[in-house]
Amino acid sequence: MTDRYAILVNTSTEDVGPTVNGLEYGLDLDDGGFEVEVFLDGSATKWADELESNRDHPVGSPFELAEERGLIAGACPHCATTFEATDGIEARGIAYVGEEGEHGPDISELARTHELLTIG
Repeated sequence: MTDRYAILVNTSTEDVGPTVNGLEYGLDLDDGGFEVEVFLDGSATKWADELESNRDHPVGSPFELAEERGLIAGACPHCATTFEATDGIEARGIAYVGEEGEHGPDISELARTHELLTIG
């Protein structure tokens, strides 16, 4: 059994329930002493913009708690550009995982060291 989890969130800003669930899974695993990294991929890169403009959004509290705990490991630079989400990603100080214009994170590398959980 692994003690490292990578949660790959790939939900749109309309997918409130799955997004909250994914973040809550990460927080619960963190509470249990597991190492957790949450990655924003695909349309989930838009969550940073959404939460910047809507501070009372239901996703806001778990997202901010995950940020405070250092669980938000990064966002895909290609997806952030494609979904025009770079302003929010950068405003929140979320790191890009991978090279500009490329898809990240490297799933094959993560799979060697983490249990992968995909949300969305």
